[in-house]
Amino acid sequence: MSIEVCKKIIIKHHLSGLEKMKEGVKDWITCGENVLKIKKELGHGKYLPYVKEFLPFNKVQASKYIRFAVQAPALLEIIEEHGALSQNEALKMLPAASQADMAYVGSISNDDKTPAVRNSDNWHTPDGVIDAVKHVMDGIDLDPFSSDEANARIEAKEYFTVEDNSLEQEWKADSVFVNPPYGRKLIGQAIDKIVEQYENNAFKECIVLVNNATDTLWFHKIASISRAMCLTKGRIAFLSPAEDGVMKQVSSNTRGQTLFYIGDNVSRFIDTFKDLGLCMEVDNENA
Repeated sequence: MSIEVCKKIIIKHHLSGLEKMKEGVKDWITCGENVLKIKKELGHGKYLPYVKEFLPFNKVQASKYIRFAVQAPALLEIIEEHGALSQNEALKMLPAASQADMAYVGSISNDDKTPAVRNSDNWHTPDGVIDAVKHVMDGIDLDPFSSDEANARIEAKEYFTVEDNSLEQEWKADSVFVNPPYGRKLIGQAIDKIVEQYENNAFKECIVLVNNATDTLWFHKIASISRAMCLTKGRIAFLSPAEDGVMKQVSSNTRGQTLFYIGDNVSRFIDTFKDLGLCMEVDNENA
């Protein structure tokens, strides 16, 4: 099937789905199936520009359609039980997709090229933290370490998945939220990328969520360009898909976390995060 045919099918069923609710669920699934076909045909590098230019919705909506297609049986059961729902309501009721369905950022394997599974690299930021991040920066323009499923929750205007390789991208955005992979072979590279993009003036604001590994070089690198920080009171309850597909709190988080703020709204950051932990300004000549 050609890309042009897929495009026509997507547009038809997208518009139909807006007019019908319960009946429109099958249109959502059909859109997702055809978005996946286009993504597979083009590859991620060409897929996102294609969505932007040719489809009547943005890539956040495209990621929602993909999730509906991947979890079609569960979606249909939810609609059968609850009746007409909005797309966002349906997303909240869906169980988390299995790890086999998700894009994830893994630690680097022995060949330094092939991502390998590492649980802590697939921990999702809880909603309370995301809400606070959005409040400080008036939304999230870019999430550079994400997945289609994760961004259906976070709703960043732009995001990079493992296929994009965010370490090779320019992070041009007003506001950036970074929950990087915590694997030892990637966290240092992720922090170096943040510092590089900061020095290139790629973004205006950035909030970075990392472990409180104060003994590491990368921790002091990110601290050196930050204007404020929050040392969490206790450990953040990250989320991860369980075997039954339901998103559950991670029980294996053995460290506390730190949130770094890079930008000019220092007071707003401290006021917003003060209930989460100890917040303070960072006296930096580099920031």
